[in-house]
Amino acid sequence: MKRNPLTLIIGILLLIVFGLLLFVFQVRKTEVAVVTTFGNPSRSIPDPGAYLKWPWPIQKVHKFDQR
Repeated sequence: MKRNPLTLIIGILLLIVFGLLLFVFQVRKTEVAVVTTFGNPSRSIPDPGAYLKWPWPIQKVHKFDQR
């Protein structure tokens, strides 16, 4: 069975996007984020930007309005 290169490229791009959605979160200027690891607060993030985290069962991000 011959694979189309376009199909492989689209599949790889979809895997990358899915991985980024699992491991990256964004904090906006008007938000403060608290990252919990197994339900315990592990870090607070007051600065805007993109940050890394572990997927859902390990870490969860709680965002609060800073205004």
